[in-house]
Amino acid sequence: MPEDPELSFVLCIVAGALAVAAGAFGALSFAPSACALLGVLATLRICWLDDNIANDLLDREQLPPSYINAQRRQRWLEALLLGRAVPQETPTPAQVATRMRAEVQVWSAIVVAGAAAMLARTAPFGMLVSCGLALWAFLWAFRFADRLSATLWLVETGRVLPREDLLRRVSWAYSGRNDRNR
Repeated sequence: MPEDPELSFVLCIVAGALAVAAGAFGALSFAPSACALLGVLATLRICWLDDNIANDLLDREQLPPSYINAQRRQRWLEALLLGRAVPQETPTPAQVATRMRAEVQVWSAIVVAGAAAMLARTAPFGMLVSCGLALWAFLWAFRFADRLSATLWLVETGRVLPREDLLRRVSWAYSGRNDRNR
């Protein structure tokens, strides 16, 4: 449990808002081609994390050895960069999946906010329609930020997301097959 729960809760909300702000600011700062490339890379990361959650971590009792090795390297790098020892506890697969779902939500908020900012910046459909679509996309990005805040709070307190929330994907991530009936 965090030392100051109220401060931790507020920081989780601020982290969600910062993800939206980073996406919008990045889209307004970079060239459209660079934004598109970064958006594609972020989308690939989202797909990779979704695949790892669904295929590597769910229905497991112990972490796979590759995840344990990655955590060792991460602890070593944190100790090297931050100069402090990191606790050696091994999280459960559900805790790692919850952390990965939080990362998916961060990337999703960044990508959607960036797309909204680019839509408002370039106004390809005329000013009225483009601004309306940008407003809708920003509301969608803040919805991701809200879910991110709740997930970060669970990570902070050591709890995990329920299975159906770990498997939840945004509607555009489903393929042409009817995956929703599974």
